[in-house]
Amino acid sequence: VGRGYGKIDNCINHEEGDISFGAIGRYSFPGGIVGNMYGHTVSNCTNKGDITYDPKVKTNTGYQYMGGIAGHVREKNSTISNCVNEGAISNLADAYGGTSNCFVWAGGIAGYVNIDCAMSDCENKGTITMGGIKGATLSDAAGAHSCIGGIVGYSADSNSALTKCNNNGVINYNVQVYGKDGKTKTEDDKEIVTYSYHRVGGIVGNNEGTITSCENLQPININTTVFTVEGEDPATPVQVGGICGYSKNAITSCVNKGTITFGKEATAYAYFIGGLVGHIGSSSVKSSHNEGEIKILGDATLTTSGLTGLHIGGVAGYCS
Repeated sequence: VGRGYGKIDNCINHEEGDISFGAIGRYSFPGGIVGNMYGHTVSNCTNKGDITYDPKVKTNTGYQYMGGIAGHVREKNSTISNCVNEGAISNLADAYGGTSNCFVWAGGIAGYVNIDCAMSDCENKGTITMGGIKGATLSDAAGAHSCIGGIVGYSADSNSALTKCNNNGVINYNVQVYGKDGKTKTEDDKEIVTYSYHRVGGIVGNNEGTITSCENLQPININTTVFTVEGEDPATPVQVGGICGYSKNAITSCVNKGTITFGKEATAYAYFIGGLVGHIGSSSVKSSHNEGEIKILGDATLTTSGLTGLHIGGVAGYCS
């Protein structure tokens, strides 16, 4: 279903139902079962088809919502229950940039949950791979942002509830952020990406709803490159957690068993790495524990202005 308002129950998208697309416009909503979900119910559904974005060229696409079950949940009173995603979700874009913001939200079940949604008893088994984001300069755009989660990429409403959902898919996050036309700091380029954020979680990338009794069972692999300019503050922290990259609401009775690994080539302005949450903001973590190892391969390369550095915690990397 491209745009759904009713009830979807006991449906399967088989392997032959792969979704592959390129630079098709400013907005795209690929979902294994439904693209745009308007206040309806999806239950007992399975997606087995891969979802792949590969534009082959530098693109100006502004907003991408990629989900194994639903791309974008955008009306209140929506529910997703007893659904499974088995298909791989891949964003292989080599470059973004131009005159608009560049947002990518990808989740094993839903890419973006815009308003209150009850999601329960769902599982992601598909590998999620995020490619490169280059461009989106200070003069042309506010920034390049991406939120990736094993279950939900971005949960944007405090009334949303995620319960008894498990991620059993590997997450590979290979994001590159450059200045205009791919220039690096060695070229003294002053038009560098600003206001950017990169949030990756085994369950949710960016979370504003409640999360209860959820588990991440698979590794999260980070190989992020953020080039900066001497004396400039690009504000591009990389926030990674076994449950959430960033959270503003309660996390209760959750477990991370996946290893978090930062590759040898990874560079950033700042890392906030937590076994459960990378960055906790105005939220709580209760009755939850981390069993996953955090590995840093090689020397992390960081800038030296502002709140920089490598912040690592068994439960949380940073609390504010």
